[in-house]
Amino acid sequence: MQVISNSELKVITHVDNSGESIYVGEVQPFNSNELLKSFLQHKKKTNFTFVKLKKGETHKPHVHDCDSMLIVTNGKATLTGDLTQAVSNGSVICIPAGKLHGFTCHSDTDFMGISIQFSQAGLFDDGDNPNINFSYTERLIEHNEKKCEDFKQSPFFKLISQGILKEENSKSTFYSNLRMWSDKFQEILFARQMSAQNESFKNIFAEHLVEEFGHNKLITEKNKWDPIIEACSDWFILKMLQLDNDEKLVVTHMVLELCGDVFHTEAAAGYTNEQKLSDEYMTLHAHLDEGHSQMGVELLKINSKEDYERFIKLANQSWKMLELILNRVAELTINEL
Repeated sequence: MQVISNSELKVITHVDNSGESIYVGEVQPFNSNELLKSFLQHKKKTNFTFVKLKKGETHKPHVHDCDSMLIVTNGKATLTGDLTQAVSNGSVICIPAGKLHGFTCHSDTDFMGISIQFSQAGLFDDGDNPNINFSYTERLIEHNEKKCEDFKQSPFFKLISQGILKEENSKSTFYSNLRMWSDKFQEILFARQMSAQNESFKNIFAEHLVEEFGHNKLITEKNKWDPIIEACSDWFILKMLQLDNDEKLVVTHMVLELCGDVFHTEAAAGYTNEQKLSDEYMTLHAHLDEGHSQMGVELLKINSKEDYERFIKLANQSWKMLELILNRVAELTINEL
């Protein structure tokens, strides 16, 4: 993706007509710039669209399946997506098909422009197929947040909302069952680190491992064993040995850590200050997990519908396995009280 300022275009003010120089105003042919000239070659089918954003408005990052160009005619904005750059009146933005781009208007005046699509149909000519796909990563994040919100209606979260952690005996019973999952979570992180290859992902995973290392031992209750928790937890360990780095990130951060963030935050919110000070495990995770759920998201590159659907399927499977584990923790706790 490229942004060309109108200052980079040749300015023509006069033309020769049979030896007479005639003023034509200021004309700036796009072909006078080699980058624009190259981008425009062989673009025989075009459509034009007026675009407009008001102050503070955002057009979320998205992609089109055709080459396009935006000519800014008024105001200022920040181009976001695969390229982050300030653009303003006179900027010409060349956007190849599949490149992620969006805009946020910071100007006191409207941000306006003319969008040119090099395709048979314009962007919104067909209401059922408008030729615009918003950031698959953002859609995946929204999907996981919805799954997590739905999970808050589960037996596990209902047990938390009923105050299971406010009384020492019931809290001890709960923690002795949760310890099984907490121990397995450490094994998941070790398996992920052992099998990671890409340096960028490996660094993120290592940072996460360091911050999580040994937290299971903050639960002092004696560990137990349960076949359901064991089998479902081992599913996650197996995935750490099978999956690509970006898939591992989706499972551990966008699912497990997002759920952990909500769990620890809600549980800690029901504590008195004295209880918070006495429960190091809960208060530590309530502080750390919000950042953990966002770690490495910038490394995700979901550029096609097929990739997006693959990640959605994996996330759904992960949520289902996690629900089985945590709801089993709730079931065992209730049975033992």
